[in-house]
Amino acid sequence: MKKKLSLETRNSLFGYVFVSPWVIGVTAFFILPLISAGIYMFNSVKVVPGGIETKYLGLANIKEVFLNDSENVRLILSTLGSTLLTSVLIIVFSLVVALMLHKKFPTKTFVRMLYMLPVIMTSGIIVSVFKQDLFAASAIQGSDAALFQSGAVREMLFSIGLSEEIVLFLTGIVNQILEIVWRSGVQILLFYASLKSIPAQYYEVGKVEGATAWQAFWNITFPVLSSFLVLYSIYTVIDSFMYVENPVMVKILHYFNLSMYEYSTILAVFYSVGVLLVALLIWAVTSRIGSAERPERDKV
Repeated sequence: MKKKLSLETRNSLFGYVFVSPWVIGVTAFFILPLISAGIYMFNSVKVVPGGIETKYLGLANIKEVFLNDSENVRLILSTLGSTLLTSVLIIVFSLVVALMLHKKFPTKTFVRMLYMLPVIMTSGIIVSVFKQDLFAASAIQGSDAALFQSGAVREMLFSIGLSEEIVLFLTGIVNQILEIVWRSGVQILLFYASLKSIPAQYYEVGKVEGATAWQAFWNITFPVLSSFLVLYSIYTVIDSFMYVENPVMVKILHYFNLSMYEYSTILAVFYSVGVLLVALLIWAVTSRIGSAERPERDKV
């Protein structure tokens, strides 16, 4: 007679079956592409009938991408800085909008639906077409037809004596308003769900103690949201750096379309390392904020 499997063995088998899709996915979509990227970085890659042909070149490809074309280094650094700023703006904007949607006001359901449209139609192609339509309208009807024109803002800032660097920084934010709004749908939904999880008794106690709305935000709302801030920030950073209109992503696709697979891979790998470092920085900062606010939340 066959021996029956013990309960511990059966639980172990169920565990292996449960994690097997994750293991297969990581192997097929992460480990194997990572090995291929390592091969492409140090070899000359040529597509031939039946597969690819490689020839070992050492560090020649890396030198070609970053030493002979210094524009790539500047492109990665500038993209990391500008995208990090955009991510911060998306987080702040999403939090503000979620706080507004959390309040009671007429047509609240309709307004929430408008901010959820980017989640429903989450596609870089759609927003690209929308921007092209705005550009075409401005070219045909004049500059007044385009949304969020920063020309008047630029002239006003120059007139009050601000330096060119500060003016370019502020007008750059104005020019990104449409993009920030369009890419904040998921974050707004996450912040709104987090706000709904705060017990109403917290605010009732605050009112009894005479706390203003400003004090209630910093002593009740923000300490609770700080627990979710790490997750939302990391999501926003990764999503922003992988955005289809990202200059580095455009350059990677440009190399790929020219069949320069080794150059495309090198740029993608170094950019991914930069994104990982920025994500770790965001994690360290937001974790510190969250740990600093938890004691205040526990007191509440």
